[in-house]
Amino acid sequence: MASARKRRGRSSNGTGTITKRSATSFEVKYTYKDVTGKSKRKSKYFKTRAEAESFRLAIANEIMSGNYKDAGTLTVGGWCKFWFETYNNNVRPSTKSNYEGYINNKIIPFMGDKKLEKLTTNDLQVFFNTIKAQGNIKTDGPLSDKTVKNIYQMLHCCLGQAVENDLIRKNFCDGVELPSQDVKEEARVLNKEEREKIFYALDNCNDLIVRKNEQLHLEKSSTRYATDTLGYRYAIYVALYTGARIGEVMALQWKDVDFNNNTISIRKSLGRHKDYNENAPAKTILEIGNTKNTESRRSVPMPEKLRDKLLKHKAEQKKLIKNLRETFVNKGYVFANVTGNPIETRTIQDFFKKLLMIADVGDGNLHCLRHTFATKWLESQRDIKTLSAILGHSSSSTVQTTLK
Repeated sequence: MASARKRRGRSSNGTGTITKRSATSFEVKYTYKDVTGKSKRKSKYFKTRAEAESFRLAIANEIMSGNYKDAGTLTVGGWCKFWFETYNNNVRPSTKSNYEGYINNKIIPFMGDKKLEKLTTNDLQVFFNTIKAQGNIKTDGPLSDKTVKNIYQMLHCCLGQAVENDLIRKNFCDGVELPSQDVKEEARVLNKEEREKIFYALDNCNDLIVRKNEQLHLEKSSTRYATDTLGYRYAIYVALYTGARIGEVMALQWKDVDFNNNTISIRKSLGRHKDYNENAPAKTILEIGNTKNTESRRSVPMPEKLRDKLLKHKAEQKKLIKNLRETFVNKGYVFANVTGNPIETRTIQDFFKKLLMIADVGDGNLHCLRHTFATKWLESQRDIKTLSAILGHSSSSTVQTTLK
């Protein structure tokens, strides 16, 4: 006796089955791989066998041709992780590390479990409003406008890829209005008196450190400052005279310094970031990488005073290398440690803080040297377009926005 439920077996090409559930219900079951490569099973019901067979053939063709796309049970968090692992091979390591933090610390806690196909513009608007209001949980401070914008840009790119992959119908970031901007603090710029004090401290660095240590000894303080034997002070000169980012300064090699034409070529940047190598012995790695953007690869003028300083530094480094010949491997870095490797930017930052204290100048960070260079340039009535090129900005408006 025939069964009340007729089932047609799996099709000859292995792309779906049709099962009769009732007189007016036919189920099509098919298997596909989702965007993460996992096998998924899905069903769809039709009133007639003809409709079911038509769908089965169409879906089989899409699957076999690789054109089938289905968000299915994929969540926002799942897609963000897949996008991060699959589509970010060409971004800078520091950017990749930031993206991972945004996904794990912001997106997943807020809407990681939400189905990607159910995502709306309203969900994203609430998300951005919320993370701005919550602030930075780790530092208990406000979440900067720049960070909010960076998260938006990353998520826009991430969802844009989901649109390209036919997982969602549009990029829902397009309708989001980012929360109102904070009142921006004025950039720290060294005035003329402060610049003079810093140049004096740089020119007399080690003598001033010795005097400071003598003073600390008389005060019976246990604090002592090491003299600058590796030429940290010359990195400060470069930043002051060129406006270069400190990561760019620390990545310089002597081949980048043209003493004949008085120019410095900036092509790379030094930074510490998460090590994504599975067999990495440490969590982070110090690495020379690309500059911030294409415009950041540039040639900048080297003033005569800076040229003289760097020639002096090169001579001093040559003597140092001779004394350290057993441990020093010369890799050509302008600023190198005792093994010949590049010096960390945070080491120069610590040195700069010490220099400000010795020079009796108010607190600041190395980035204020970049602001100071730009401000001094504009005060000299020189054009902003040239300044933008020297600083490695993509447009002159970036300079104006930064200095406001």
